[in-house]
This record gives sequence, structure tokens and C-alpha cells, in this order.
Amino acid sequence: MTWGIIRNIPFAALGALIIVLYFRGRETLGVFRPVWLLVLLSFLFYLPVAVGAGLLPILGMLMLPKTVCYILLIVLFLRRMKESREAA
Repeated sequence: MTWGIIRNIPFAALGALIIVLYFRGRETLGVFRPVWLLVLLSFLFYLPVAVGAGLLPILGMLMLPKTVCYILLIVLFLRRMKESREAA
């Protein structure tokens, strides 16, 4: 469990930075407005798995909603790409 926490510190720090940056700029981001929330949710679903899945394997089920957050992020980026192509 200790190693699970230690190896995820840089990952969590980078995620926190992304959340803060997107949260601060949410008013001007257009289609990317909900990115901060999706990243936050993905981390909230992932951290219990990283920390406690060794003790309680059913926590691994939290990877499913985390994956849904990632899919929604991809949809946002694809939507933005489509808008860019239509504008060009």
C-alpha cells in the first residue's frame, strides 16, 4: 500500500495542476469547460483503487467510472477538432 501511495504522488500532483489550470480558465475554454471536473472525477475514482485495491479488491470497480471520464474527455477533444476543421 505504501508503494501505491508513493508512486502516485507525481501523478496526483500533475492531475491537481491540470485541474487548477482548467478550473481557472473555465469561463474562456468553450467546449473544454468541463475538463477540470472530468479530471477531478477520474482522480477521485482512481485514488481509492491505487491505495486500497490490494486490501479490498472490489475497489477495482471504480476504474469503470474513471474510464467513462476519460472517454468523455476524448469526446470533448474530438468535438473541438471537428469545430476547428469546420472553421478552416
